[in-house]
Amino acid sequence: MNFENLPENWKVVRLGRVAEKITDGTHRTPKYVEKGIPFISTANLVPYSHDFDFTNYKKFITPEEHEQLIKRAKPEKGDLLVSKCGTIGITQLVRTDMEFSIFVGLALIKLRKNIVLGEYLEFLFNWDYFRHLLESLSPGSNRKTLTINALTNLTIPLPPLPEQKRIVEILSLAEDLIKKQKEAIALIDKILMAKFLEMFGDPATNPKEWEVKRLGEVVKPIRNTVFPQEAKSLYVGLEHVQSGEIFLRKWGTSSEVVSAKYEFQKGQILYGKLRPYLDKAVIATVNGICSTDLLVLDADIKNILPTTIIFYLHASQFIEYATSHMRGIQHPRVSWRDLKNYPVPLPPIELQKQFAQIVEEFEKRREEMQRTLEILDSLFKLLQKKAFTGELTAEWREQNNVEWEIPQITERQAVLLASIYYHQNMVQKPAMVTVAMKSAFLLQQEAGLNLGYEFIPYKYGPFSKEVYKDIEELEKNLLVERVKPKKDIEMTEIRLIEEFKDWTEKIIDSLPEDIKEIVKEYIEKYGKMELNELLDNVYAKYPEYAVKSKRRRK
Repeated sequence: MNFENLPENWKVVRLGRVAEKITDGTHRTPKYVEKGIPFISTANLVPYSHDFDFTNYKKFITPEEHEQLIKRAKPEKGDLLVSKCGTIGITQLVRTDMEFSIFVGLALIKLRKNIVLGEYLEFLFNWDYFRHLLESLSPGSNRKTLTINALTNLTIPLPPLPEQKRIVEILSLAEDLIKKQKEAIALIDKILMAKFLEMFGDPATNPKEWEVKRLGEVVKPIRNTVFPQEAKSLYVGLEHVQSGEIFLRKWGTSSEVVSAKYEFQKGQILYGKLRPYLDKAVIATVNGICSTDLLVLDADIKNILPTTIIFYLHASQFIEYATSHMRGIQHPRVSWRDLKNYPVPLPPIELQKQFAQIVEEFEKRREEMQRTLEILDSLFKLLQKKAFTGELTAEWREQNNVEWEIPQITERQAVLLASIYYHQNMVQKPAMVTVAMKSAFLLQQEAGLNLGYEFIPYKYGPFSKEVYKDIEELEKNLLVERVKPKKDIEMTEIRLIEEFKDWTEKIIDSLPEDIKEIVKEYIEKYGKMELNELLDNVYAKYPEYAVKSKRRRK
């Protein structure tokens, strides 16, 4: 897909055009502390959310280090965060006033809010097509990295602001349906845990006084080691096991891995021993092989069923127990040697079977809800495609006659813009800042236009701070840009921004005819002069402005 067949009033622009700043987080690992300022990475991003996700990754730095890091990248409400290392393109709009710093894996985009909505870009960047585009722009075989330069030069479809708002409204409604469906599915596990406690009581206190045994007495670890090239089967890594889930629902293939793995069978339990606080334990729904960071557990079904064990493993008391026994700093793990001693009550097997039946019924309901979620996801992706090609809002756009709102600038700024425009079109080359400065001077001094600029003698003759400020204002409104900056800023070129040239022409058209004719006349008279010839001409007519000139001193 390309962005060539967009609606006539849409623009295709570089991301750098609509951003005030694009940077990334610190390139060095900070010193982490137990409490302090949150330090955000890709793992914390949740698209479309108000908050960050600290479930799997939670780091803090000192306020003093935070103050140093925000000199480079200071995230603020309304900014956009984009993952740029490893997993590319996950994007979240900052919707909080919370102080935080970011790691190198995140790009920080400060937007020009007068031309683009952060919510619009959040939907655009999280669109699958756009994620793939970002990945294609990211070099690296083992670990891809999206450079700031590639991000700055990325082209994006840009409708007028009212249409951006309309797109956001429609996609937000669709995304909200998906969010509610996910919340409803997640609620099933909470309902089942409540039912488990109702039927069996709190396993920590065992109020029903069931017989208690050690986990290792009713469950045994299975360590059947196989090599992926021999197995040719489904593969489960920790990344496939979702925190708090009951049944295994995701997997890969053995072709994705090379080292020795454990074999497991349907109905056995897979328990994540790496970082046990992540609460990763599921009942296998298929046969396959798994990472050795997963324990394969086989239940003695005469005494305890897998559906009973899995809820014991997800109980907060067990998670705390496992976490307290983990060893290691970078990759903390808990061993079976410690887990096997955990006490578990043994409810009557018939009661366990009743609970297993309840779990099975809820699982059927979950599968139905999951299918609905998949349909919603598919519809959402279709809406995204239609949204960013203009099809979604075509009828609305026609009914509302949507157009870009032309920047509101002063007449003086419009005259300055006209001089830059006529110079570029009549002389066929961009004007330098110095030339724009002299044009403003001559239009005021010779042509008698009441522009209100105050000029003083300076390095290249007459100089006005107000002219600089007006050029900056034209830049902010995406009408001109300064390019090829040199050490001496007055020698910098200033040119029209091609994507927004239609704005410039509409602004100039609104000027009185006599003023436009005067500007054209002066550009025809002076525009084709070389810089030194122009300066000599000005100095000769207005020697009082040449007293500090660098050229005269030579």
